[in-house]
Amino acid sequence: MNVAHDSVVKNIKSYSICMKFHKIIIFFIFFCYSIMLFSVAFFDCTENSLTEKTNQYAYEITDSIDIDSQIKNDSPYADYYHFNIFIVTSLLFSTSLLFAVTIVCNLQQDHSLREIIFYYSQMLFFVMCAFDERFSLHEQISDFIGISDIFILLFAAIIELCILSMVFIVKHKIRLGFYFITAAILFGIMILLDVFSPKNSFLFFSIKDILKIWAVLSLFMYAWHSCLGKIFKFKKLQNE
Repeated sequence: MNVAHDSVVKNIKSYSICMKFHKIIIFFIFFCYSIMLFSVAFFDCTENSLTEKTNQYAYEITDSIDIDSQIKNDSPYADYYHFNIFIVTSLLFSTSLLFAVTIVCNLQQDHSLREIIFYYSQMLFFVMCAFDERFSLHEQISDFIGISDIFILLFAAIIELCILSMVFIVKHKIRLGFYFITAAILFGIMILLDVFSPKNSFLFFSIKDILKIWAVLSLFMYAWHSCLGKIFKFKKLQNE
C-alpha cells in the first residue's frame, strides 16, 4: 500500500515538473503572438488613415458576409480576426470540458452538493461564453433590448461572482486564485477600454484582443489546475 502511494506521489512530482516546462512554452507562444498582434496593428495605424468603414470592426456588426469583406479588404491586422476568435473560443470550450472532467472525478470522492453545483455552473457558463464569443450573442441581445452591450457583460460578470460565492476562491490553492483574479482584472481593463477609449484604430482592437486572449488563457489554467487537483486526489484514493 505504501509502495503504491509513494509511486503516485512520485508520478505527481514528475508530472508537476513537466507541466511547469509546458507552461513556460505555452506562455512564451502566447507572448510572441501578442507582440505580433500589437506590432501589426501599430504599423497598420501609422501607415494608414482609417476611414469610417474601416472603423466598423467585426465586433460592431453581426453579418458574417460583411465581416469577411471588411476584414479582407481594410487592414492587415483584420486578417487575424478569425484566428483570434478561434483561439478564444477553443480555450473557452476547453475550459468547460475541464470542468466536466472535474465533475466526473469529484463524483468519485467525498463532495458537497454546493461544490457539484459550482462545477456544473462553470461548465455551462463557459460553454455559453464560447458561443457568445463565436456568434456575438451579447451584442445581438443588447441591440434587441436597446441597451449598451457593456451592461450585458457586467450582468454576466455579476452572475459569475454570485456563483463563485458558493465555493469561495480561498478554498483552493493560492495559485488557482491568482489565475482567476488575473482573468478578472484583465476583463475589467477590457471593459474600461470599451467605455473610455476611442474606437478609431485597430491598435485599440489589438489591445482588446490581447487582453481577452490572456484573460481566457488564465481561466483555462485555473480550470486545468482545478481538474488536475481532483484527478491526483482520485488516484491517491484508488491506491489507498
